[in-house]
Amino acid sequence: MTRGRVAVDLTAPLGTGDLGPESVPIRFVEALAQHVPDVEFVIVSRAARHAGARPTRASNLRHMVVPEPGRAQRMWSRLVGRARRSRYSRWASALPAWRDRRLAKIDADLVLCPFTLSGLAAGSTPVVVAVRDLQHISSPFLLNAAERRSRAQGYEITWVRASRLVCTTASVRETALRASRLPRESAITLALAPLLVGTPSEVGSAMGMPARNRLRSGGYLLVSGDFEARHNHRVLLTALGMHRATHPECDLRLVCAGTPGPGMATLQRAAEVMGLANALTFASSPTLDEFADLLQNCLALVAPWLYETVGEAVLQAMKFGRPILHSGTADLVELVGSRDGAFDPRTPATLVAALERIERDTSWLGHLAQLARERALSFDEPHTVAHAFADAILVAAAAPR
Repeated sequence: MTRGRVAVDLTAPLGTGDLGPESVPIRFVEALAQHVPDVEFVIVSRAARHAGARPTRASNLRHMVVPEPGRAQRMWSRLVGRARRSRYSRWASALPAWRDRRLAKIDADLVLCPFTLSGLAAGSTPVVVAVRDLQHISSPFLLNAAERRSRAQGYEITWVRASRLVCTTASVRETALRASRLPRESAITLALAPLLVGTPSEVGSAMGMPARNRLRSGGYLLVSGDFEARHNHRVLLTALGMHRATHPECDLRLVCAGTPGPGMATLQRAAEVMGLANALTFASSPTLDEFADLLQNCLALVAPWLYETVGEAVLQAMKFGRPILHSGTADLVELVGSRDGAFDPRTPATLVAALERIERDTSWLGHLAQLARERALSFDEPHTVAHAFADAILVAAAAPR
């Protein structure tokens, strides 16, 4: 017997990338379906933005492709959103919400936006939004004007439709509450990274990915993240150049794992100009297993990120007992549980100091590894997180409409 049917809204992803089979929203929903078999999930996506779902054994997960919304629907949704946020909000609350005809056929108890914007007109069906990325509010300097405007417009509609928010960190929750003006009881905080990370026993121990890139086990630092401003690769490259200038004998390499694009090409050119091409290795779009290979055999994970609120790479490093050097932002400290290993992400010299300490003080590296292992034990198992999330969102379906 099922507890409910959830329409998963993947029609309006953040950014411009396709929702491929290893994208965060897809992996998150697949994990939910696997761990919560008594809830039916229906993925709803636009054909133009979905790169195809991989086969799944979950009998409670299916996929539906819908056409792009009409102009009238987009205009009405924006009009209602702006009216409800204006001085006429009391009058605007009586405006009828547009309901997508395809959504009516699903007969869903609620609509879930898993780290995406709301693209489906849900009418009176409750909408729950899992929120992890509000950098257009918290760190607008990391986005260009067009990106900030696009996100602001998308969230304007999303906040109006949302009846409940599930946020990845406490700071994201506070930002979301200020932006959405929803009651405080409508938003909760839940660490969702365990649903995106496999356990060490699920990953082979072979040196496949490192060996193909001629990497020595323990002879490289690993950096995870697409080549966006928030992942701060430029400061990392500057620190590496400073370190090599004073320690030319050092053969420690830096491996950057991420999706190819303009950002990667820019970083490659900068490395060549700085004479660091031989010190950098780019692991383009590694699979989950390939990334786990790299992580298991690295000396340490380096997280110079200026904005990150899920941190699945950090949690995976902790599960493998790998030391973590991180930027010390509030969200990362909350995830890692300690400021040990932190450096100033805006001052390359502090990262240089951390690299020098790694080389001369092996006991500190062991201390960071022990902290990582202990912190990993404090996170709930994926099964527990999935059921906590399902319980939290199904509350919205049970609420009076």
